[in-house]
Amino acid sequence: MLSRLERMTAVLWIVAAMLGVRLAILVSQRVDEPAHGFVSHYAAARLLTEGADVAQFYDDSWFEGQVVRFEPTVTDVFGANMPTMSLLMVPLTILDYRGARVVWTAVSLLLLIATSVWLVRSLNIREGWVPGFFCFVFLYQPVYENLSHGQMYVLVLVLLSLAWQGYSAVRAGLLGTTLGALFVTKTAALMMWPLLLVQRQWRALMLGAVTILVVAVGSLPVMGINVWKVYLGKAAALPSNPLLAVTAYQTQLSFFRHLFVFQDPAIGEPIANLPFLGAVFPWIGVAVLLGISAFVAYRCGKSDLIFAAFVLISLILSPVSLDYHYVIALLPIAILLADLQKKMVSRDGLVLMAGALLIGADLPYRALRLTNGAWALFAYPKLYGGLLLWGLALTRSLRGFPSAVSQTVTRQHSMHEEHHL
Repeated sequence: MLSRLERMTAVLWIVAAMLGVRLAILVSQRVDEPAHGFVSHYAAARLLTEGADVAQFYDDSWFEGQVVRFEPTVTDVFGANMPTMSLLMVPLTILDYRGARVVWTAVSLLLLIATSVWLVRSLNIREGWVPGFFCFVFLYQPVYENLSHGQMYVLVLVLLSLAWQGYSAVRAGLLGTTLGALFVTKTAALMMWPLLLVQRQWRALMLGAVTILVVAVGSLPVMGINVWKVYLGKAAALPSNPLLAVTAYQTQLSFFRHLFVFQDPAIGEPIANLPFLGAVFPWIGVAVLLGISAFVAYRCGKSDLIFAAFVLISLILSPVSLDYHYVIALLPIAILLADLQKKMVSRDGLVLMAGALLIGADLPYRALRLTNGAWALFAYPKLYGGLLLWGLALTRSLRGFPSAVSQTVTRQHSMHEEHHL
């Protein structure tokens, strides 16, 4: 006879399976629809195999003209991505655009499921929380957007999860090389580098730098050196792009610019046109969030919660975090769930649920009515959710710090006694 908990868990597994099938069906229906995202990655890889000058990828008008070869009704650009990102899709160029998109979407969905299984097992999430987590993953709006547009952030989640494994298991090689790989593909999770620096993980830093250098130097025969000069200019100009103030970007930069800088009626009216505040507050935000995170990381040392906090500020402090970028927030959500699974009916449990729902729910934050004046305060749910989870991860790290130190001292004392015996 099954217990009540076992019956509820079984029902949740059935719901999770149904939601997984639903997600697969919805995504398969979107594969043949024109969409930005995958088309720019595929176009870049095809152009690379055709011998195009990669430096031209940063000419938006020229690149848009190449994109229409594959999606005639879509406008997309290469943006400020690293030139080496175009290498990632090269294996798929043996297929036509439609075939490549189908394969990429299917592989991304399988990677999402496999990574979720691995995270649940590695973090020792148990009982009904396991199917509950899968239900959440399959309903998670950033996942749907990523798969619908053929974006790369499921792959980024995989690499970041491997980096977490290297961090948690003290495997500097795995940590450094995966962060290096992330840097040369989507320039993602940039705040992980300050974490390594603060915690003096010199070997991981060195191996990450070596990985970046090897890929960059190895690409020179194909791409040349001039492309790096063009890329650096494009990347340096990115933060000044006025379109980063639209509410689609769930970042602290977009938040402050939208509220205090008038740039275009299409972006929306600010609460007050105070460009000085719009310019200064984002820098203050970087200093405060990174400074607090670095202080806690230095004081508390290595922990999964610290890693989770730095993943979250990587999203918050990036100037270009759209909904599908928040796929990588699944890693800190899983870490926090593992930490709180026995205390979900508590203040911290409620904070976790609130933050996860703000990020994962399909809320109308891009609605036109939320673009003007004080209404824009309601247009940043993913940013608020990220901040809630960031604060939760750091406060729980600080609360657990004295006990962790006590356990370490006890363990060292026991080892010392055993040595003398």
